[in-house]
Amino acid sequence: MVKTAEPIIYTPESIKKCFSKYGELMRENEIILQRIDDAKMREYAIKSSKLDGMPHSPSSEADKIGNNVAKVVLLEQSAAKVAKEAEKLYYDIDETINLINGKGYAEKRAVLQLKYLDCLRWSEINNSLFGDKDDFLEREDSYLRRAHKLCKAALQDLCDILNVSAGNSADIPLENLRKIQT
Repeated sequence: MVKTAEPIIYTPESIKKCFSKYGELMRENEIILQRIDDAKMREYAIKSSKLDGMPHSPSSEADKIGNNVAKVVLLEQSAAKVAKEAEKLYYDIDETINLINGKGYAEKRAVLQLKYLDCLRWSEINNSLFGDKDDFLEREDSYLRRAHKLCKAALQDLCDILNVSAGNSADIPLENLRKIQT
């Protein structure tokens, strides 16, 4: 008997989980880049015990510098790998978000892009979407609730779109979302 695969059901939570992976990768890359900077600064801080220009017995200073250089090389390779993964995910997420159409699609796309691709906080998203409104300062909380509702509606729209096309996975640009769901 041939076992058929269960259809994938997309939920707002599963989409948020996948989209949040991009922000996590960007943060991981920031940390790696900071570690590289720290390691390079340590290279300059390594001191020699004698600065008289005469040869001395082998010291651990050369070992420290060599180890530090090797560490920097490994960290740079790691940063490049994470950056490449983040770049692919960025384009996958953007392509998926652009599946949203219909009423209010521009604001729905924008809120998801600001949240998950630009990695902005809600106050920044609110300001970006509605900061140009004349009554923004008086009704900032109201606009913030509107931004949350837009995000919720956009995620639900994506669920509807992805669940309809789940039978034909070629229609789903976000391969990573399929992997997380299975």
